Amino acid sequence: MARRPIQLRRSRNHVLSALDDGGKMLQRRGRDLLVGSSLLLLPVVALNLWATTAAFDRGGSTTLTAFGGDDVGTGIDDVAAILAVVCASFAAAAVGCFASAVLISERFGAPVGLWPAFRSTVRRVPAVLVAWAIGHCWVPFFATWALASRSDDVVGRLVVVLPIGALLSAATLYAIPVMVAERAGPLRALKRSWRLARTRSWATFGFVLASALLGSLLFAGITFLPVLAESGGFITFGSYTWLAQGITGQLGVIVVVPLVALSTAEMYLAVRLDAEGMDIALDADAAFGQRDPA
Repeated sequence: MARRPIQLRRSRNHVLSALDDGGKMLQRRGRDLLVGSSLLLLPVVALNLWATTAAFDRGGSTTLTAFGGDDVGTGIDDVAAILAVVCASFAAAAVGCFASAVLISERFGAPVGLWPAFRSTVRRVPAVLVAWAIGHCWVPFFATWALASRSDDVVGRLVVVLPIGALLSAATLYAIPVMVAERAGPLRALKRSWRLARTRSWATFGFVLASALLGSLLFAGITFLPVLAESGGFITFGSYTWLAQGITGQLGVIVVVPLVALSTAEMYLAVRLDAEGMDIALDADAAFGQRDPA
C-alpha cells in the first residue's frame, strides 16, 4: 500500500478525542478490523454461547458452585462461566494488539493490510499472554468474587469491584500499544505503561471509565435488539428469545472490543503527544536523522 504522511494531531480533551478517532478508524477500516477481530474472538464467542446455554438450562439462583451453595447445578457450567470472563479478557488483549498494529501503522503513514497485521498479532500472542497474565492476574479473582453470589448480591459486589478494576486497568492500559509501537517485551511494556499512565493519570482513569461506559451501552443496545424487535412486533422468537439474545450479544462483543482497542491505541498516541512531544521528536528525526515512531 502507498505510504502516506504521518497523521498525528493534538487534542485538549484526550478522552473524547481518542474515542472519536477510534470510531472513525473502525469506520474507515471496518472490514479488516472486524474480520481480524472475529477470527481472534471466535473461540471466546463459542465459549460464551456455551456458557449462555448452560446458564439458561440451569436456571439456578447463583453463578459459581464453589461459592453459591448446593442449589446451583453441575460444576462444569460454573467453570464455563468463569472461563468465559477470563478468556474474554485475554481475547480483548489479543484484539488490542491487532487493532494497535492497524491503527499505529495508519497513523505513521504506512498502512498495513489485514493479513500482515493478523500474522504479526499471532507472532506476538505469547508476549501478549505474558503481559496479560501479569497485568490482569486480578481478573479471575475479582470475577469469581463478583459472580459468586446470589442475584440480589451481584450489584453490591460489582459496585466494589468495578472501581478497583478500573484503577488496575488504567495502570496497564498502554501495555499492548507499547508492545506494538515500541517493539517492547511484556515486562518493559508494563513498566512503560505505568510510567505513561502516571504522567496523565486522571485522563487515563477517565478514559477507562468512559470507554467502559460507552462499550457497555453499545453492547447492551446490540444485545437487546431481539427484545426490541419482539416488543415492536417485527418478529417473534418465542421460547428461543434467550438464544437470539446470546447471538446478538456475541455480535456486540465483535463490535465493541475492536472499538475500545482502537480508542486505547489512540489514547496511547495522545498521551505521548502531550507528555513527551512525540510529534516534535518525529519531525526532528525526519529532518536530522533516523525517524522512529517508538
